[in-house]
Amino acid sequence: MDKSTLYDVLSMGIIQKWRKNEEAQDDYFAIKEQELKEELLTLPNKISKDLLTSYSLAIKDRMDELIYHLNIKILNLGIKIGMELEKSFAEYEE
Repeated sequence: MDKSTLYDVLSMGIIQKWRKNEEAQDDYFAIKEQELKEELLTLPNKISKDLLTSYSLAIKDRMDELIYHLNIKILNLGIKIGMELEKSFAEYEE
């Protein structure tokens, strides 16, 4: 698993704001997801409701983890590209 202190610092400021803005927008998928969840919650069985809640939380946690790791990889790639560009400019100036 990759760890990135730089990503953690950026995440606390910029990335969290971007994510909240994206989540605040009412898009088709978020509306449809909420409708389906409400429909499933009308099921009479309490065990079904508990399972639905557990499953939805597990999906959200998994997606958060996946996005976190992808963002670290993208950040690392951006840093590597920046380092290569700096090296190329230094060689060009010589």
